[in-house]
Amino acid sequence: MGICYRTPNAKIFEGNTDVLHRNMISEMKDKRFVLIGDFNFPNIDWQIMQCLPTANKETQLFLNCIEDNFLVQHVNVPMRQNSILDLVISESLESVDEVKNI
Repeated sequence: MGICYRTPNAKIFEGNTDVLHRNMISEMKDKRFVLIGDFNFPNIDWQIMQCLPTANKETQLFLNCIEDNFLVQHVNVPMRQNSILDLVISESLESVDEVKNI
């Protein structure tokens, strides 16, 4: 089980934290895990697994990482401004029973 926060302000940290996040997620692909947190990717339509036209390169790379590693994103209800920013990611559908927005 892990918790992640991806700041939308890349200038806060030196280096490329997006690459570090993708590498961490890729390393988990063969393990049982649940990763939850605020990833701040508002331009992904998780219902159809596609980036919106307004998405940037990092958004597409993140979505590719999820798909390339055959991972599941379990949140399907927007929580902020019609965007799903808070994600629950795992290696299989069976890893998470239910996600509720309380």
